[in-house]
Amino acid sequence: MKQRMTYSDGREWGSLTTERGESSHNIPVLVVLGVAYGPADLVAGLPNRDIFGETTAADLVATWATGSRTPEERQAADLFCRQWPDGPQVHGVIVT
Repeated sequence: MKQRMTYSDGREWGSLTTERGESSHNIPVLVVLGVAYGPADLVAGLPNRDIFGETTAADLVATWATGSRTPEERQAADLFCRQWPDGPQVHGVIVT
């Protein structure tokens, strides 16, 4: 599974994927600029870092999931964020 994460102009800034060795039990990792991140990891290298600073991968994914997303995209984001119960979560997702 791979879910592309794009800016409003269509440029990809990252992806949620289970197609990496860092993924286990079919739970996705966030990949940004070729580096895999878990939910509590700080992500560097994105545009506007100088304005907003570094942020956690879970913050990025939960924010991304609040937009117009497919059920599959929201479920992938939910699986990712649930790995860190004290971190930001995706709301309104029902996983069966």
